[in-house]
Amino acid sequence: MMRRPSGQVQLDSWQPPQPGDELIALPYLDPKFFNTSQEVITALFQVALAARVIKDWWRAAISNPAGQPNPQSLL
Repeated sequence: MMRRPSGQVQLDSWQPPQPGDELIALPYLDPKFFNTSQEVITALFQVALAARVIKDWWRAAISNPAGQPNPQSLL
């Protein structure tokens, strides 16, 4: 990729560079990076889901310690 002094970006590799052009080399991203990031995001989501379930269970256990059904929860 080349950026011209005018700000125009050339993606065509067949055009020769001109004086003042800036060559931009895009970084190589290893495909393992995407796999690892997907696993981290999945783990974070599962932790958040588990925390929500525990929080809801704890709230229900505190508000109704005898285990009797709450009429409002049946709606």
